[in-house]
This record gives sequence, structure tokens and C-alpha cells, in this order.
Amino acid sequence: MALAQVAPAPAKPGEEIVELNAFTVSTDRDKGYAATNALGAARVNTALKDTPMTVVTLTAQFLKDSGAIDPADAAKYVSGVNLASSGAKTGQLALRGYNSGGVTSFRDGLPDPQSAFGQQSFDMATLDRMEIIKGAAGVLYGSSSLGGIINRVSKMPLNTDQTEIRVTGGDYNLWRVDLDVNRPVNAKLGYRLILAEQQGEMFWGGHDDRRVISPIVVYRPNRSTKVWGRFEYQRLNYSAQSTSLFTDSAFNISTFIPYSLALEDKNDLGDDKRYQGYEAGLEKAFKTGVIDWSIRAVGRFSKITFSDVIMDKTSFTFINATGASLRNAANAVMTTRNTTFTAGFATPGFSDIRVARSARYQVGGGDDSSLNVDVVLDFPLGPTKHKVLVYAVAYGSHSDSNVKAYAFPSIDVFHPVYFDDPASKRTSPRAKHPVEGEHRPLLLGVGPFG
Repeated sequence: MALAQVAPAPAKPGEEIVELNAFTVSTDRDKGYAATNALGAARVNTALKDTPMTVVTLTAQFLKDSGAIDPADAAKYVSGVNLASSGAKTGQLALRGYNSGGVTSFRDGLPDPQSAFGQQSFDMATLDRMEIIKGAAGVLYGSSSLGGIINRVSKMPLNTDQTEIRVTGGDYNLWRVDLDVNRPVNAKLGYRLILAEQQGEMFWGGHDDRRVISPIVVYRPNRSTKVWGRFEYQRLNYSAQSTSLFTDSAFNISTFIPYSLALEDKNDLGDDKRYQGYEAGLEKAFKTGVIDWSIRAVGRFSKITFSDVIMDKTSFTFINATGASLRNAANAVMTTRNTTFTAGFATPGFSDIRVARSARYQVGGGDDSSLNVDVVLDFPLGPTKHKVLVYAVAYGSHSDSNVKAYAFPSIDVFHPVYFDDPASKRTSPRAKHPVEGEHRPLLLGVGPFG
């Protein structure tokens, strides 16, 4: 259940109860895949019927039934959301035609530091639901939110003692185990531990492994106060593959080279991301006169390190049955994949393709920190009720990376030979290319909500 909490201590006699609900999404009234409230659309808990935006909520039940492991698995069921051209494992999604430049990732209604690296690439073991808000939302979330918002709602400790174990098996040697342990220590204190381990393969033979560790602790001394802390570790280690499709000068895709054929050495090529995130938060509700106040302060720090191995195709040699290199009408050896074949594209007249390659090894990472403060005022004005949100966000980020390139042996497309130790085949190293950047903005905002 989204943001369900440990049962609070009972109120003292004569004490006025002010409930925490401005920033808490309760799924008690959800029925299967149908949700009643959302957090990301207005930055506060709002009934969907009162939300003037197009909001699609993927509930906890839906995420379970669909077996979604990453955002692409879940978002493919939502109209207007597509995988961006950069590939599934980056997690980049396009919403109403905008990719990472116009689709911003949020967590619990707040900007997510993790999205600064790898876009929306993450495992969903720690999430209770996903909210997809379509259309421009710059008033609340900045000018970069042209296509919409993807808001992730975190799992929090429940008021029940329970343990859930889930084992998943699938195609391409996929095995995955999820463990979710929830324990209320007493009426005020509770914790939750989420673990996940996955081992699998890509359809062409590369690996696809994941690991998630996330403990959460929440303390509620009374019904109007909540304090929590969260740690999250994720490791995504998977093989990447450059496309093996070839096109002619009109970009007609070939049908004679199978897509499952890899032009890279499977033991070497890939992406290894390690993410560590820390979060501490406080929520407080109180009343002064006729005004109900709700305050939330959340601090976050995340760090990510990555290492990528990318294989570049520098040139192509098309060889016929006699072993000779095919030439074009100008009698020049054809060396690019987008070319007009002398014999016509449908019958190119070659029996093999020799691909010259180079390898790029990139290591780097970065850190991201943020402080979010939200204040909600709920008050009557004559016969009507009004709600106003005032918020401030301060965050900073730092990133750096280094790239080193090597010459690498060529490969025969139709008769590939892969190396057990590809690193030993690297030659002619080229200089590193360091890249470093920083970003430290401050956002302020005010919004009336009725």
C-alpha cells in the first residue's frame, strides 16, 4: 500500500487531532487497478476526480500482476508513453513525444536525484505504484516537464507483521527472488526491509543481473508527526548490444542478418551501475485558528558509479563468395553500412561482412543532494474551502567520467569468433577524455489548489 504507516499513538484526552494526509497517499479505497488519489499531479495528495490533468496510476496490484521489473515494463501499458531511442536499459521514456529532455522523474512528489543519472533506470522492487501525469506541468515542476511527469511512490512500513517472498522465472534463464519483510516494533516505531536478487540473460546471450537492498524505518510519536529514514542500494549489471541491422542508402532494413547476432564480445560489453541513496524526512501537521497546516521537509543524497564498455564499428568490408571485396559503381570498396550495393540490396551478392571495431571503456559517476520543503495551508473563506501550497527546492549535483579507447580485432558477421578474455585483445590505447560538471539551482513556488 502506498505510504501506509505504523499505527500512531492514541491522542491524549482533550487533544485536537490533526491527521497527516496532505502528503500521504492511501490505497485503502483502491479497487484492483483503479486508484482514487494521486500525489504527483499536484505535489500533494489529491483526489483524481479533482485533478485537472490526465493522470494514469499504475497501482501496486497492477505492478504485481504485470511482473514489471523496470519502468519500461510497466509504462508499455500506458498510451502515449514509449521507450526512447536510447534503449530499454537506460530507462529513458518518451511521453507525448518528449524523451528525457521533457519527461522528469519524481519520487513521492519530489524531484528525484537518481533521475539525474541514467534517467529513469532503476529496479521497481522498492515502489508501491507509478503515477504518469501527461502534458506540460511546468507550473509545479519546472520548464523541463514538457511531456509530463513520472512519479514513483515508495513503499513504507505497514502496521502489520508480514513477510512476502516472491520467486520469478522466465525466458532467457531469468531467475529472480524478492523478499519484503515488514515489522511494527511498537505503536510508534516500525521498519521494512526490501531485498531483490536477479540473474538472467539478454535474448542474444549477454547477462542481465540486478541486486536491491533497501531498509526503511519510520517513527510516529503521534498522529500529527512522522519521521523516517531510508537507505537504498541498487546494482544493475547488464550487457549492451549495438544493433546488427544494416540498411541501404534509402535506409531499408536488411532481412539477411538476424537481429540476435551480436557484433560484440559478450563477456566484455556491458553497463555496470551502482546506486546508493539516503533519505531523511519529517512531516508535521498542526492547526492555528481556522488554518490547518501541513509541513514536509525531505533531505536526499545519492551517489552513483558506473562503468561502460562500448564497441564502435569503424568500417565494414563486404566480401563475396570468392573472397573479394565488393565495390560500388565507382570501383571503390564499400566500407559503410548505408551504401548502395552494386548487385542491388535484395541480393547484395556477398557471403560475409568483416567489421572493424574499436572499444571505448568509460568509468565515472556523480552525486546529487537535495532539500525539499513543502507547506500546505488549508482554510475556509466564507462558504468555500481553499488550499495553498508553498514549496522550496534546493539541490546540487556533480558528475565526472573518463573515457579510454582501444583498437580491437575485427569480426566476421556470419562467422563470429568471440573472445573469452576480450580485455587481453585490446591494443593501441588512446588518451582519456575527462568530463566534469556541476549544477546547483534553487526553485521556489506557490500554487493555489482550490
